[in-house]
Amino acid sequence: MRRKGLFFIGIFGLAVSLSVSAQEAPPLRLSLEDCLALAEANNAKLEAGDYAIEGSEWQVNEAKARFKPVLEVTDRMAPVPTDAQNAAESFFRGDITFFNQTKVGVGLPVYAFGKLSTAKNLAAQGVEAAKNQKERAREEIHHDVKRLYFGILFGKEIVDLTDDAIGKIDNQLAKEEEDPEHSPYDIAKLKVFKLELEKRQEEARIKSDLAREALKVQMGLPAEQTVALKEKYLEPVPQKIHGKDFYLGKAETDRAEMELVEIGVAAKALEWQLEKRKLLPNVGLGGFFEIGRTTDTIRNLSVSDDFSNPFNYTRAGVGLEIRGEFDIHRSRAKIKRLQSEHYKALTEAALAKRGMALEIEEAYGEALQGAKNLDRAEERKKLARQMLFLSKSNIEVGVGDEEEYTDALQLVLLTKSEYFKAVFDYNVALAKLEWKAGGR
Repeated sequence: MRRKGLFFIGIFGLAVSLSVSAQEAPPLRLSLEDCLALAEANNAKLEAGDYAIEGSEWQVNEAKARFKPVLEVTDRMAPVPTDAQNAAESFFRGDITFFNQTKVGVGLPVYAFGKLSTAKNLAAQGVEAAKNQKERAREEIHHDVKRLYFGILFGKEIVDLTDDAIGKIDNQLAKEEEDPEHSPYDIAKLKVFKLELEKRQEEARIKSDLAREALKVQMGLPAEQTVALKEKYLEPVPQKIHGKDFYLGKAETDRAEMELVEIGVAAKALEWQLEKRKLLPNVGLGGFFEIGRTTDTIRNLSVSDDFSNPFNYTRAGVGLEIRGEFDIHRSRAKIKRLQSEHYKALTEAALAKRGMALEIEEAYGEALQGAKNLDRAEERKKLARQMLFLSKSNIEVGVGDEEEYTDALQLVLLTKSEYFKAVFDYNVALAKLEWKAGGR
């Protein structure tokens, strides 16, 4: 009876959990600023960047080795002969006892002729590199979020535009079919145009849905979360385009990738310097405590002091140690290799800076061209609407041509879609220009 009760309780709990999970999460209405803030807080790339920074900071801590004690512990256990005078014969005859040795050593680095400070500086460059890598990822994420946000609005505008056009075509088809003198050619032409609009509408809807899902990924939202945009219409971003030198100067100071180039050169220089200093010795203080014991007495020992007794002893000591390894051939090869890598980094840094300047020039040109295309698209849209108005007025007064009206309607739809595409391209071009200049 008790099992049946537990069974029904389990079924009830499962049903409740399924009903809760089946409910959709409440929709989020987000502005562009909301999307950027969510991406800033939840994007996995930025979280990974935090871990990279933390790991680099621990490398700096590892490099701070001066006056930090290093403990070494050794413990050995083995069978040993009980007759020290006839050790081999005693061992193989089975005349043995159990031996245990424990040794504790402590080393304290004191001076390394600049190796420790160079290693610490190299690790610090790693921290700066990790921070700039995260900043570069943040800049790219901001650009991607803006592009996806504008893409969703662009898709919505195209869907709404084609939906309105399809409705107008349906009305026109109904009028044509009611007219006993209708033209089969005009009707066929309208139907072909309608099919083309339906195709474009479906493509726009699919792309908009994909962009919405990609935006949720950037913001770290679950797939089942419904997202709606606060902005209803795609409009040009109200932003002034400054002179090209403004963006070039901004990139010099703000672009994370520019700073990464400098860090890479500095890191190679430190690696080269560190390898040269490895030719110098290390100075440190050291001490040890060692104890050895056997379970049975060792016979025929000729010495009794702890430092000479091989099995039963207690030893300790402290002193100064200077240690170095001088493999001139290997060290020279590594130094020359790192020297070449440093010069290579300098050359690549100069090329990278020129490449980034070209990227800004390209993005700047795209933004200016986008502004011009937007003005042209606006003018074309106005002219097309005038043509549609004139053709419709002519039909109403009985002097117009249905084919002219159809052509004007197609032109209006074409110029409207071109206008929305121009707005999208312009907004994305501005976002790209900000990204390449080190902004967000």
